[in-house]
This record gives sequence, structure tokens and C-alpha cells, in this order.
Amino acid sequence: MKKMLFVAVVVCLAAPAFMTSESYAQGQIKVSEDAPVDFEADRLEYDENAQIVTAIGNVVLVQEGQTLRADRVSHNLKLDSVQATGNVILSQPNGDIYYADDVEL
Repeated sequence: MKKMLFVAVVVCLAAPAFMTSESYAQGQIKVSEDAPVDFEADRLEYDENAQIVTAIGNVVLVQEGQTLRADRVSHNLKLDSVQATGNVILSQPNGDIYYADDVEL
């Protein structure tokens, strides 16, 4: 049940979630808002009181050829914000790769 909840949450993030603002603004990367997001993680947690869904350990999110890897990805449902932390790698279909310690999507 937790995995299904996270999938629903991630799918609702829509196109900008996996794009850098620069490439999105320049129209270089086009992703359908309805495109499904596949994910995997070692563990999934849901804090019902705080309304935060967190994927922990070897997190991989894939949407239309874009891949986000991180140690942890959290989605705050109240604020509709997503935070990827720890060894963040964003790979674009055109071959561009971005690295960060922490990214807010």
C-alpha cells in the first residue's frame, strides 16, 4: 500500500519534477504531464501526521528517459514540494548529467 501511495504522489509531480529549471525554461526537454513515473527504493515511509512520503536508500525515479538517483527523496504533500538528498544524479535523455548533494524539485 505504501509503494502505491508513493507512486501516486510521484506521478502527480508532473513534468517539472525531473527537469532543471534552465532546460525546462529553454524548452529543451519536453515531458508529458501524464507520463508515468517508475521508482524503486530500499525502503518507503509515510508520515501521516506530517503528510510526508519518503523513499530511502538507492532511490531511482524514471520518467520518459529522465532518471533521478538519490539516497533519499521526500515529498511533502502539504507544501507540494519534493526534496532529493544525498548523491543526487539527474540524467537527461540528451546525455546531460547533473550532480548535487541536495535538490528541491
